[in-house]
Amino acid sequence: MRFNYLKGITNISLAIAFATGAMLLLNQVYGMRELIKYSFLVFGLLGIVLNYYTAKYVEKDKEFNLIFWIGIFITYLAIVVKILLLPYYQFIIIIGAAITGFSYFFNPFSKDNEEEKDKLLDQ
Repeated sequence: MRFNYLKGITNISLAIAFATGAMLLLNQVYGMRELIKYSFLVFGLLGIVLNYYTAKYVEKDKEFNLIFWIGIFITYLAIVVKILLLPYYQFIIIIGAAITGFSYFFNPFSKDNEEEKDKLLDQ
């Protein structure tokens, strides 16, 4: 029951972060740029951390991929760099997206990989 609340808080945080991020990227801030910027930073980081926690510790029956989470965090940092108007955010977002995309094809922490390694070692 407690984890349903945690998942709900995570989803609300990610929804607020998405909405404020879209407002910032589209420059539709209605005179509240600083408030929207800090809302994106706080709710985005809160959503990513809570989502990581639930994926790692709560939903143990699902497969966990650390490479995916590293890519997501790098992509979030790239968006933060873009919002703070710092240079080279394009390279950071490409690296984060590439790592995230790579994670869909390769998971070194997969349970299937461990079983295949054990079979190879037994032969």
